[in-house]
Amino acid sequence: MPKSSPGFTLVEVSVLLLAVSLMLATSVKAAEWVDASKVRSLAQEFREGPMIVESYRAAHRALPGDDPAAGRFAGMTTAPGAGDGVVDGGWNSDAAADESFLLWQHLRAAGLAGGPVEQEGDGRLLARPPRNAFGGRIGIQGGRSGPIADFVAAQLMCSARIPARAAERVDRLLDDGIPDRGRMRAAAESGEPAPFRPGVSAARAAVAHYAEGDLVTLCLAF
Repeated sequence: MPKSSPGFTLVEVSVLLLAVSLMLATSVKAAEWVDASKVRSLAQEFREGPMIVESYRAAHRALPGDDPAAGRFAGMTTAPGAGDGVVDGGWNSDAAADESFLLWQHLRAAGLAGGPVEQEGDGRLLARPPRNAFGGRIGIQGGRSGPIADFVAAQLMCSARIPARAAERVDRLLDDGIPDRGRMRAAAESGEPAPFRPGVSAARAAVAHYAEGDLVTLCLAF
């Protein structure tokens, strides 16, 4: 009489299914935890950005980037700003002469911001503009000609490459959760945003709602 082929018992199958279910549940919870951690990081950046700008202004009587006496700082690659009370240049500028780029040099030199730096040939340090938890650029500019249409303020802080659902959660934490009104607004992206040039680049319309799967640039007026 032939031997019966070995197989799993009902108990063994149940244990296996339970183990798989626990693994899936754990991975989902881990993903949710990572997402929540990134949302908290984004929200904290938006809280701290205006605070450190105001701290600089209180200490030095000028906006960072626009400070005409920024040469006072040693050890950093800094240049003076125009001193006209406006942070000129686009929020994600890569042009070293733009005040929106110099802003990070001034903040870093004043000890108000951290982030990556590079060693220059003369031994001084060059601060690189920071990036958020999703890898997108963070920046600050004067808000009279910003990247989102019909959205003006004294200053704008923007952060790019944010998944729409994460942006919505940050918006709910800091404002009203509606992307086309209030002090926090969002514009859709189709790729890494090109350097914005106030008065030259076209502003994008704010999205009417946060859609699953979209990426947005999120901006805060202050």
